[in-house]
Amino acid sequence: MATPKSTPHLNDLGLEIRYLDGKGRGLIATRPISSQTVLEISPVLLFSKDEYEKHGKHTVLDHYTFCWPDRSGRMALALGLGSIFNHSSHPNVTYSIDAEAECIRFTTSRNILEGDELCIFYSHNLWFEDNDVSNESFQNPDTPISNDVASPDSTEDDGISTDLFPDDLLPFESFKYLRDDGEELSNGVVATVDAWVVDIPEPRETTTLLEIHTPNGSWHA
Repeated sequence: MATPKSTPHLNDLGLEIRYLDGKGRGLIATRPISSQTVLEISPVLLFSKDEYEKHGKHTVLDHYTFCWPDRSGRMALALGLGSIFNHSSHPNVTYSIDAEAECIRFTTSRNILEGDELCIFYSHNLWFEDNDVSNESFQNPDTPISNDVASPDSTEDDGISTDLFPDDLLPFESFKYLRDDGEELSNGVVATVDAWVVDIPEPRETTTLLEIHTPNGSWHA
């Protein structure tokens, strides 16, 4: 089958839909875009839990839907460009769900260069082969991996990967702080615990970030 040609889109940011090897369609910037720029506000088509379980999840829709944050089990299909964003482990676009307006807002999280693909983060638990993992830091066996932030009680039970990445590639900053009990070890060293710190520039994105927060209060990266 012939490769589909690029699809121009009616927007003032110069976004273009292109066919990408190994990914299918993707969204490309044809000119630089500043950080914190709203790329798209997509209305959504909502499916009840019952109709999605019986029908939607057994179709191609299951690759494009978002979990709706109202605890009803509803699923949402983003219309417009909202269904074109591919996954990246290092996304340059964030999204926030406006349940009241029934739409999803997509915003750049860093400066975008001409030719960059615009990607969001789907999940740690992917249902497809991640063709985005091409960074040398992940492929080079000589790249040191820090174990300073490894959690001793980390498990795979929640389906979230606990593989560690180089610290400079994580959207978090790790540091140590004193334990509440102020316990000192036998050699006189003050005991510390590991912690993650993340700056959330858009408060409405907090809900999305908390989706990777486990019940025991630990973060998985």
